Amino acid sequence: MLCRSLNHNLRRIHSATTTADRIRRTPRRHALQLLSIRGISTRKTAGRDGAVEKLSTSSDHSSTPSPAASAQDAFRQLMRQLSYPVTILTVQLHNGDQHGATLSSLSSIALEPKPMVSLSLRHPSRLATYLLRQPHVPFTVYLLNHHPQSIQLATLFSQPRSQIPHAAFASLQRSSFASLHCQVIKSFNLSDLHPHFNSTSNLDSCCEHNLTGSSTLFIAQVLQSTPLTANTLQQQPLMYHNRSYTTIKPQD
Repeated sequence: MLCRSLNHNLRRIHSATTTADRIRRTPRRHALQLLSIRGISTRKTAGRDGAVEKLSTSSDHSSTPSPAASAQDAFRQLMRQLSYPVTILTVQLHNGDQHGATLSSLSSIALEPKPMVSLSLRHPSRLATYLLRQPHVPFTVYLLNHHPQSIQLATLFSQPRSQIPHAAFASLQRSSFASLHCQVIKSFNLSDLHPHFNSTSNLDSCCEHNLTGSSTLFIAQVLQSTPLTANTLQQQPLMYHNRSYTTIKPQD
């Protein structure tokens, strides 16, 4: 009789324990189902202490790039197949210090009625801000030749917010085959341009606000062109092609 009573009590304890375990597990399964519905999946990874469940979020948005981004990428890939002259623009600030930046956007746009070039600077840019504030201050563009020292200078002047030593400015003439003395005559904030742009729109972009992430196009008059070597026509210019420095071999 005593054994029967003991076995009966053990079966009741085991049944209660099993029921309690089911009750405790039910909210967890329900929670995991909710996580799965909301875009959160569970993943088991084996660790030093055994199997551990980790949560990894999955976005409901498609990873397909937007048409604008696709157009920009396609344009960028095509433009990399073209070669661009590497130049360094320098300007003397009011406090006597010099500031400069590497350009690959310099382009000759007119000879008449006056020689003109265009260049663009991306914001934030101390140089662009200064040219917008002081458009009548002249600046110099150095046309670099193909030489290891010129490549070092182009790399140095392309680093944002870097302190460029005075010796680097002094060596620009030795690393260039010519220089252009220029002055800004017009500037355009490219963020203001759109497909419906017309000649009556306001082109002046001398305000500094809301320029971060945009670019400013400068139109400058060439006041003086100065050869810096005796055989300028035989020099190999420093070019930028497909994210690397190169040159163009002169014709015999």
